[in-house]
Amino acid sequence: MNSVTVSSVMETDRLVLREHTIQDAQAILEIFGDTEVMRHFGMKPVSSLDDAIKMVNYFERNRKENGLNRWAVALKKNRHVVGSIFYTNIEKPYSRAEIGFLLNRSYWGKGIMHEAAEKIISFGFEHMSLNRIQALVSVDNRRSISLVKRLGFRKEGILREHNFNYVENRFADMYAFALLVKEHGIQREDSNTLLER
Repeated sequence: MNSVTVSSVMETDRLVLREHTIQDAQAILEIFGDTEVMRHFGMKPVSSLDDAIKMVNYFERNRKENGLNRWAVALKKNRHVVGSIFYTNIEKPYSRAEIGFLLNRSYWGKGIMHEAAEKIISFGFEHMSLNRIQALVSVDNRRSISLVKRLGFRKEGILREHNFNYVENRFADMYAFALLVKEHGIQREDSNTLLER
């Protein structure tokens, strides 16, 4: 499994998925600085443009060290960045990774993250040779629970007090969801054989 992507830019009907750049700092501040967006994410909201710039620089360092595994979600019509989607906890020996995503609250309920996630999930299975994609979702994050279910993820259990909610200053239980390559419906040469390690 290779965490370095074949292409840094992908497109859907409405979106462009690409690397984050320093020009995204204001959009990052709007997303990662919104208390409601960050409520279930497990980190404190950023509070300044400087913090947002540091975050983009962190994304860049991670890309150089580990390959591109995070994409800005930009609207095709105006290139405005409205979200971020990524793989984390990539475990090459086990062909698995965890998916995460954040979306500007102004764009909730428009199917944008569903569209982005479908593309990134297909990319993970087809080009990163993932066998399993996990999603850990706070038990009271109804929107994300609905999203991963619509994407075909199955709920496998609950992780008690697995995350810390910095907005509410408490530990939070998380649902563990997962989607397997054989459930996704793609055909891949290595789907029935042991992947190269």
